Amino acid sequence: MSARAVAATLAIVAGVGCGRGERRSGEPRSSATHEQLESTTSSDCAGCHGAITREWRGSGHARAWLDPLVAREYAADPDPSCVACHAPRTPPGEQPEARAAHDGVDCVSCHVVADALVPAPSLARSEACAGCHQFRFLPVDASAGLAYDPEAWLQDTYGEWSRSRAAAAQIGCRDCHMPLVDQAGEPHRSHAFAGMHDQALVASAVRVGVEARREGGSVIVEVTLRPGAIGHAFPTGDLFRQGVLRVWTDERESAVDEFVLERRFAAQPRHADGSGGYMVQVADTRVPPPGVGELPRVVFRLRSPAAQRVGWSLDLRATTSDPPRPDDPRTRVAAGDVAIE
Repeated sequence: MSARAVAATLAIVAGVGCGRGERRSGEPRSSATHEQLESTTSSDCAGCHGAITREWRGSGHARAWLDPLVAREYAADPDPSCVACHAPRTPPGEQPEARAAHDGVDCVSCHVVADALVPAPSLARSEACAGCHQFRFLPVDASAGLAYDPEAWLQDTYGEWSRSRAAAAQIGCRDCHMPLVDQAGEPHRSHAFAGMHDQALVASAVRVGVEARREGGSVIVEVTLRPGAIGHAFPTGDLFRQGVLRVWTDERESAVDEFVLERRFAAQPRHADGSGGYMVQVADTRVPPPGVGELPRVVFRLRSPAAQRVGWSLDLRATTSDPPRPDDPRTRVAAGDVAIE
């Protein structure tokens, strides 16, 4: 969607012409007033951008506030910063009303900033995504108990990408998450915003290598994980997301062994009596961004003397509970089985 098209849409909605008004730093501006922009909804944009609006309506951006995991986390810790990214049309200090909750991150959220239209070249840069996908832990008083270090990143997705081979090759966020599509003769960047619930995208993110050999009455399983078509760590985003690697044998009573790909935190007390202080990251077992860090190599030992084959699976799990709940969403990354050598 070009900046001129956005301007035309908003101007039509506002009932004014697409005029030749003020320009700031060469960037187009809407001729609509602040009040008119505030009342603009994504439904208003559908008249000229029907395919794009339909894609967005089914996306995680549109469900950003109504997502069950977001609701669960916000109920446990109702911090205003959650509203700023998950329902950005909500006035500061208020709770999302019906429209802001229903639309989540809508057209105006990204395409209009301070009553100015954001031009397409600006939205093409990965920096445009950093506002909601790169931020630190909130500063809180840790004197009475443990809190996460406010100097550490809660979400480091943009930072991971900026250090990766993908950034060096100028492959940005939109190349994976907003690919070019053509619906009904309307070529555009997809606004379905493919992410962790897109099975095809997730399946392309990691390459899994599995080898199994017999050692006495046990089976040794070695798993190597490499970044695939991905520009950041796997998993990325919220610190509660996990990659869950499982292995088992074809014996009837075989147990399932599990390894979790995640950021791991531990308490670092501030006082001699162990009180106060911060939770700090002590390990990162995730698949690193391409070209960054050491690749995970996980070794399992399964007690299974009569086994002939080893099965395995890798899932992406979104959770806010510890231990994870059975109804936490999962997306299958890959699965298979190998013969025991």
